[in-house]
Amino acid sequence: MNNRKGKAKVLSIQEFRKTEKLIELTMYKERNRAILYLSFGLGLRAGEIRNLTFGDVIGSDGKLKELVRLTITKSNKQRDIYLTNPKLREVLMDHIKTAKKKFYKKSVLPILNEDPLFASQKGHKFLNNHFVRLICSFFKSAGIENAKSHSGRRTFITLKIDEGHDLKAIADLVGHTDINATAQYHQSNPTRLKKIAERSIF
Repeated sequence: MNNRKGKAKVLSIQEFRKTEKLIELTMYKERNRAILYLSFGLGLRAGEIRNLTFGDVIGSDGKLKELVRLTITKSNKQRDIYLTNPKLREVLMDHIKTAKKKFYKKSVLPILNEDPLFASQKGHKFLNNHFVRLICSFFKSAGIENAKSHSGRRTFITLKIDEGHDLKAIADLVGHTDINATAQYHQSNPTRLKKIAERSIF
């Protein structure tokens, strides 16, 4: 997919898989994979992922929620995200299980609802610029140029539009109040455009 200058690159399926494969070689692969999946699977902003807590995603029954209400979005408005994709849920649970062992020492156990879902090596909440740098490092290690922390969000929106979902639904999912803002995130795929052009009434 071509990338317009200045905007975060929209990744192809092959580029996403390459990034995911290289994440498997990182020290904190479960955490890093979960961050990647939340970005590409739900179109979350880096700041929204960084601010998630265990209480946001784990219910009182100890199970992973299906609906999460975000209150820390760019516009400071609430929106719902849906943890319903089976693969995403599996990846998140893998992270949660390993996080208890790797990031939270006995001195800070038990894990509290307000503890960050994604902690730094020292068990603390990431600083914003450190978290953005972490996401960018995934793409850098995969040799993907122009990919940024916003690439997951742009890729999510582009794929949903290409799949034919209506802009209003996509805007609701990513927290846009104006569907024009959602449309601006879309990156045209020449292969798809060719197929559309082939269809005709005659």
